[in-house]
Amino acid sequence: MKKFSFVARSDEGQKVKGIIEAISVEGAKNLLFKRGYHIIELVEKRRKASLWSRLGLHKKVGQNELTNFTRQLSTMLNAGLPLTDALEILASQANGSMRKVLEQILVDIREGSSLGSALSHYPSIFNRVYISLVRSGEAAGALDKVLERLADNLEKNRDFMGKVKGALIYPAIVIIAMALVAAVMMIVVIPKLNVLYQSFHTQLPLSTRILITFSDFMVRFWWLLLIGLIGLINLVQWVKKTPWGGYLWDKITVELPVWGSLQQEVIWTNFSYTLSMLLEAGVPLISALDISAETTGNKYYSEEVKAVRSQVEKGIPMSTAMEISEVFPRILSQMVSIGEQTGEMDKVLYKLAHYFEVEASQKVKNLTTSIEPIIIIILSLGVGFLVFSIITPIYNLTSQF
Repeated sequence: MKKFSFVARSDEGQKVKGIIEAISVEGAKNLLFKRGYHIIELVEKRRKASLWSRLGLHKKVGQNELTNFTRQLSTMLNAGLPLTDALEILASQANGSMRKVLEQILVDIREGSSLGSALSHYPSIFNRVYISLVRSGEAAGALDKVLERLADNLEKNRDFMGKVKGALIYPAIVIIAMALVAAVMMIVVIPKLNVLYQSFHTQLPLSTRILITFSDFMVRFWWLLLIGLIGLINLVQWVKKTPWGGYLWDKITVELPVWGSLQQEVIWTNFSYTLSMLLEAGVPLISALDISAETTGNKYYSEEVKAVRSQVEKGIPMSTAMEISEVFPRILSQMVSIGEQTGEMDKVLYKLAHYFEVEASQKVKNLTTSIEPIIIIILSLGVGFLVFSIITPIYNLTSQF
């Protein structure tokens, strides 16, 4: 509901001022006429919350909330519920930012806006793929089916990314623990041992001297290391935001051993699923490629997809354009060629996306398996160096007595 401030004159000729709530300007006028008022001035009062929502300054809506909303809306529309009624129910059940967003979307639709146009006011929640699919579903009269497919894809993506993050939790915990233990050793333990070593006035091994030098530097200049670390993180973030830096960073990350291979599988999974959904919804191939390029999440691969789009725009088959590029997997160009010949590109891409998803899941297991021995080796070397550097001087001292 919107608020309107009005100035009107009653049937008795008295001037009246006030505020009235209505869905639209026409609704406010009708309410005032029913009360016997003749409108002199009617102005909408802008609410800060709605303005902030328009600018995307509201609290970010989570992936789970978006997925649940899509699934529930699809189910309600499939059951024959009108769009406005479905949105009204979902808005009443939602909490926080999602509730405010749905209320504003409902107002826009009641004023004559389409669902796709209403969603486009919130690009931080509903991305370009989401909005394009909704608009295609509205145009084809199959909004419920498009939303159902979109909900399936969102759920698959959520579950898959959950597996990837879950596989990285163990290595992350071990690395953080190693860093904390190393910091305690350098700042607390080594300085005390250094006092003991100095009291005996003996020549220390090279490894011990290196350890003591590094420990002394950390004790005296820990703040410098902290500033340097923060500065390095900010520098990397700044470089990644630049066009050339982001492109170079993304290119390097996908070429890393093990991790880069996993990233590639994730990218092609998202790309294939998205392109399949867009084509099935009736989006033209050129537009579908342009939108799908954004779903890669990788500037290097995004530019390659856009290059294929340019070639297709010139009349070159998509499979041929993919074969020219060294980035696309051979199976992708081969399956696209089959899709072009059979005219079932969307179905072929959907099956291909499932293949990439299975491959990515296998690579997640391989990543966990390969990281564990690497961590153990690094941990063993670090502990071995510390033990050797600490024990050797003590052994030399005791052997002198």
